Amino acid sequence: MALPAELAQLATELAPFVHPALVRRACADDRRGLGVFVTQPLPRGELLLAARPLAAVRVRGRDEDVVERLAELILERLEDPNFAETFWSLSTGDPTERPSQRPKRPRLGEQHERRGQVLRIIAANARGWPSEDEKGLGLWQWHAYMNHAAPMEATCSSVFLGDVLLLRTLCAVEPDEELTNSYCALSAKLQLRRQILRHCGVPLGTSPDAAESEPEDGEGDDEALLPALRALRALRAARAASVDATAAVHGGADAAVARATELWRKVVDLAAEEVFGLQRPTHPIFFPMRAELLQLQLRAARGLGDMAKVAELHQAMAKSLAQDWVVQIVKWSGREQPMNVEVLAHWIAHLRAVPAVDGHAAVGATGRLTRFWLGRRPGLKVVAEWMESCGLGPRRL
Repeated sequence: MALPAELAQLATELAPFVHPALVRRACADDRRGLGVFVTQPLPRGELLLAARPLAAVRVRGRDEDVVERLAELILERLEDPNFAETFWSLSTGDPTERPSQRPKRPRLGEQHERRGQVLRIIAANARGWPSEDEKGLGLWQWHAYMNHAAPMEATCSSVFLGDVLLLRTLCAVEPDEELTNSYCALSAKLQLRRQILRHCGVPLGTSPDAAESEPEDGEGDDEALLPALRALRALRAARAASVDATAAVHGGADAAVARATELWRKVVDLAAEEVFGLQRPTHPIFFPMRAELLQLQLRAARGLGDMAKVAELHQAMAKSLAQDWVVQIVKWSGREQPMNVEVLAHWIAHLRAVPAVDGHAAVGATGRLTRFWLGRRPGLKVVAEWMESCGLGPRRL
């Protein structure tokens, strides 16, 4: 779905913009390499970037095809000295590098080395670009300069208006404080979170996400893990049932469809209060586990065609992500609750599934979040189309 005209005009008005307080310099911890810092205090919600891509492509095909196409585009454009100067300023992914230590730009004749270095920079800096049926990938300069942090520790977050990337502060930041951005969604699974930490060279043990690997049943000596272990058993059962349901429905026979319906119903009927307990565990692995269970239940409810349950689950996900942020942020850093765009997407999906259900709370939350990101409150239809254009429509959540 294309970006609504009203928001396309807003993107044109905002971009290009880089906040004058942003500077790039070496982090105190050598393992973090270079980072982006601020030279003055900034309030929560401050617009840091409104940037069009340095280079971006959309391709129908495999992930590898998107990377190859972006590399080809960059290699073509490296003949432009201005583009080349900006592109070679991006990190190759080595957290210990300094500008003086970076590999020299390959000479024009060294095509193999040149291509390899381009691919390393893409791997370290590119991010997915939302689209409809195509896969998008691009580089946004200052966004690429920023280091990763666990979702609960990130100081800023981004959203797209077409190909314009907006970046705002999620909390007040002080002079000389590093700006960090989480490379994964609030609802990202444990495995993805840990992979990103390793990919970014974040030292395990220095971040709340470092603990995020699924425990085994024998690890129950840690009292804080007991509720999470109970939840994990239910989550694994839900995963297995979801896989079996998908396989059954592809069988096509009436008996197979009946079996899929039975399995989906089993997943949907899991009560979060029974799985996780009435008192929320505070161990960091709890939060992505709960999000994954709700995602599995959403898919099952859609398979059943139970739109009332779909609406209920989108509402539960929106509230869970927002509330989990409060718990985590107070626990780890004392920061304010951020207005993450994924929460907005679930409120919009809730309204689209069954518009009459709890409309007042959902409309109020949607208004607060859209004003935070856009500085205005467009109509719900415009916001729904915007979420679709960002790859955050109901079917993708």
